[in-house]
Amino acid sequence: MSLYPTTPLPNGIVNWNSLRPVTISKFIGRVVSRADCDFDLVTMDFTYLFASWSEAKTVLNFWNTVGGANGVFTFRDFTSRAWDALFVAVATAGQTVFDLPVTSGVGHVVYVNGTPGSPTIGAGTGTEGRDKATFGSGLTAGQIVTLDITSGLRTAYARFDLQAFPWQDPVGDYFLSGQIRLAEVR
Repeated sequence: MSLYPTTPLPNGIVNWNSLRPVTISKFIGRVVSRADCDFDLVTMDFTYLFASWSEAKTVLNFWNTVGGANGVFTFRDFTSRAWDALFVAVATAGQTVFDLPVTSGVGHVVYVNGTPGSPTIGAGTGTEGRDKATFGSGLTAGQIVTLDITSGLRTAYARFDLQAFPWQDPVGDYFLSGQIRLAEVR
């Protein structure tokens, strides 16, 4: 899977926003909604102030390579920060290895059904350089694995949540993007 470009850096920090998809059903005169997932998905919002056309072209070429809004790719945050209660996975029977949703994490606390576990952490040894947790014995099917870290780069599978790449008029010698929104997928 493609990795979102790490350069150029966006203008400011990436805003991670919680998003809980819901299904709305109508039953005989009343509307019922329910969450489609137990843990929130997120959207990531940011803009660019490109110093040159070659910088702008890097991101535009990525957009084209993954198929625009139809492509799924790996997004890694540009700023290391603390994260609490990150969803990792729902375990399958006997599963011992989990890719964590962070890279370069520090202070990992991995929970199994809300109780701290004691896996071995492999920094950068998971899929696409993600940190990896390995438990000594297999988990039971259906157990929920979550993560807290004191510092790390949040990593998520994402897609562009826009139909066209947003450009604004040049500002002096700079190229300004409109808001770019990515949406997490699982």
